[in-house]
Formats: sequence, C-alpha cells, structure tokens
Amino acid sequence: MSKTIIILAVGAAVIAGLFFIFWNGQNLEEQEAPAGTETESEIYAMPERLNLEIPSEISAPNNPCYSLEVPESVKEARSSFKEKTEQTKATQEQILDQRELPLEIYQGRTDGKFVALTVDTGVGGAEGMDEILKIAKHYNIQLTFFLTGCWILENPELTQRIFIEGHSMGNHSLTHANLASVSDENARKEISETDRIFNDVLGFTPVFFRKPQYAGGERANQILAEFNKISIQGYPNLGDTTGWRSETTPADVLVLVKRDTEPGAIWVFHNLSPTDLRVLEDVVRFHLEQGYQWVRIEDILP
Repeated sequence: MSKTIIILAVGAAVIAGLFFIFWNGQNLEEQEAPAGTETESEIYAMPERLNLEIPSEISAPNNPCYSLEVPESVKEARSSFKEKTEQTKATQEQILDQRELPLEIYQGRTDGKFVALTVDTGVGGAEGMDEILKIAKHYNIQLTFFLTGCWILENPELTQRIFIEGHSMGNHSLTHANLASVSDENARKEISETDRIFNDVLGFTPVFFRKPQYAGGERANQILAEFNKISIQGYPNLGDTTGWRSETTPADVLVLVKRDTEPGAIWVFHNLSPTDLRVLEDVVRFHLEQGYQWVRIEDILP
C-alpha cells in the first residue's frame, strides 16, 4: 500500500513538472521582446534588386566651362537647405580641428566593418548620376561625390539634389587637371575656383579633395593644406575599380572588389563608366551581405 502511494506521488510530481515546463514555455513565447531589441531579420532586411537598365555606351561630354558664373536662381535655392549647410560646416571644422595638415588618406578606419563608396566626375556629363542616386536611396546608403567645378557648373541643380539627399561632397579640381603637370599657380586656381563654385551652389567649400588621376604627390598635398583640404585617395590599390578601362567588364570589377575589399576600403567609381554603373548594385549588395556598412568619407576617417 505504501509503495503504491509513493509511485502515485512520484507520478503526480512528474506530471506537474511537465505541465509547468509546458506552460512556462508557452508564456515566454507570448511575451514581447524587450524595448529596443531587434531580431536578426529586423536589423537589416535586404531590399529586392533594382536591376536598372544601364546604357552600354555613354557619350563623352563637351567641356562646359565657357562661363564660370553660377546663376542667381541657383544661389537663391540655397535657402531651402541652409540648416544642412550649417551642419556640414560645423562637421568640417571639427574634422580640421582634430587633424594636422598636410594630410593624405588612403585607407579608412579599421575598427569596424566600414567601407566608403566614392564617385568621381569628369568635366561634364550627368549620365549615370540618376541611377547612382536611385541605388543609394533604395539601399539607404550614403556616398561621397568628388565633383569638378566644370561639372557643377553644368549640373548645379543636380549638385544640390545630391547634397540634399544626404551625400558628402569633395573638390575634384576645376577641369580635372593633372596637378603633377601644372604650375603651383594653376594648381591653386584649380582648387580655389572650384571652391568658389561650391560655395555659390551649396554655401560651403568641401574639406575633402581627390586629385585627378591620383597625381600630384606631396607637392599637391602642401598646396591643398593652404586651402584647409585633406587629400582622399582610395584603398586598396587606390580603390580604383578600373571600370573606366574599355577592356574591363562588370564581372572583372566584381571579382576585384570581392577579392580585395576589407574594413576601411575606399572604392572609387565613375558616373560616366557604363561598367561601373552596371556592377554598382552588385558591389553594394555584396558588402551588405557580408555585414559591411557603407558610410561617407567623414564617417570613415581614421
């Protein structure tokens, strides 16, 4: 009799324990996640591909630098983004306060999976810019555009749009001149005239500069320091996709990027390169899938 009672008691305890485990598990599943907690899928949900149609050829632009004057209507439009302009000025002042010039940067910070996507223009030609901006908006990423003064004069409203949409800006000279091949006086003019154009169109002068053809060396860096500018090259191997070469294919660029990218990479694309445009979305997606974060130059400075 006592043995039967013990068996029944043990059985009841086991059943009660199982019921408690089941009920507690159900209750935990029904509880909401703590505030601020995100599931892995909520941290970043990869958007669908855009698959934009990119032309196989882009015609060479005419040099538009017949006049260096910015229309008054463009200057007046600055009032619509004045607050953003002031924020940019403050950020640039802080950047300069924390660094000693002359300074040339190849690789960005390596304390996290940060990479920068930069876009260089020539003297003209807006082709490709709309596609680039659509991709950036679709994937919610910020880029850095290095613009020549001549390009801005040809595309002042587009320059303002790029800035308003949250992207960073850099001076890329007036006429895309090779600074190693011009006099100090002309090098200064290439920088200062573009600064004036930037100021007329956006209300500030960029602290960042990319040397056309990456040329000019330390001599150019010393001249840039006179204008409170930091030279931004690229990384690795100057960050050059080589998409501007006629023999380079989108597949070639993607192989190069997948092989060489790493934290602190600063990649250089060109809006007038059909190859760069056709592979851009693949490059963006690859980095996001690998856990990288696309940031502006000011956010990747070492």
